[in-house]
Amino acid sequence: MPCECKETYIYVWNETTREYGEIMGIEHFSREQYTAHDKRSLPYRWYKKHQHKQTDSVWVVVHGITAEMRALHDFGMHLKEVGDVVVPTLRGYDLGHPRGDIPMVGTYDRDLEALLNQLRQKGYSRVYWVGHSMGCANLLRLLSYNRDFGDGYVFLSPFFHPSLQVYRRPEGNGQEEGYELKMKKIFLLYFLNRFNIARWSHEKVATIPDEFDEASTLSLSFRLLVSRFVPSIPKDFFSRIEKPIIAAIGSEDEVTDSSKLHKWWKKQTNHLYVELPEEDHNSLLKSKKTVELLEDWAMTMNNS
Repeated sequence: MPCECKETYIYVWNETTREYGEIMGIEHFSREQYTAHDKRSLPYRWYKKHQHKQTDSVWVVVHGITAEMRALHDFGMHLKEVGDVVVPTLRGYDLGHPRGDIPMVGTYDRDLEALLNQLRQKGYSRVYWVGHSMGCANLLRLLSYNRDFGDGYVFLSPFFHPSLQVYRRPEGNGQEEGYELKMKKIFLLYFLNRFNIARWSHEKVATIPDEFDEASTLSLSFRLLVSRFVPSIPKDFFSRIEKPIIAAIGSEDEVTDSSKLHKWWKKQTNHLYVELPEEDHNSLLKSKKTVELLEDWAMTMNNS
């Protein structure tokens, strides 16, 4: 059962549930579920600005290659001062379903569309989508099908596509600590997938830290990873989107070179691009500067 969401700034990390949760019987968000296209129940956290009523708008935050529970909790706590916030845990990441895999390529598109429909049914008149890191790639997939599925789009510390020449190269063997990508296997399965050969798409091709068990790792399947990206990003992709867009990255981002991304962005679109000084890939989510930026951006949209 979802718990009542009460206003408080007291919160703790629960080592048993691997979640932020209760302290002295008080919670600051509610755990909810929505029904996906295949009737599966999928989880999200709902941060409300007001205890007993909804705001007109809601911000839906899509996480990156990991579930980012702690960082996105901090972000949700700050952003709810602007409007209600929904943070879904994507299928394959949460504890309630087969982990590290999804039924087929494209599952995330349909899951997020189902979430959008149910938020509209709740009465939200405006839905703003926020992607963090690889979550930005999920938004590009949705935009490739429907450029009007939201009322505005936010890309934070964006990882749009692995083919872009904007990323910093990790030292050593080319793998960031705690992460492993089986590149040869990925290329082979991608080649087969282009010929509609999906027999081996369930094969695990990546390993990431497991946020629900710090002593373990989580292996991700090929079809899970490929379901997060568009095949390619056409040069006019962003310019064809009429709804407001903003991209923001920290100057100290350790994944993406902010100057290279800015040059690429200017070739793609005239939409707003902001570099926040002294912020890195995840600290961007905890920074008040980020929330102030989004609050000003939303006010500009509402007044236009």
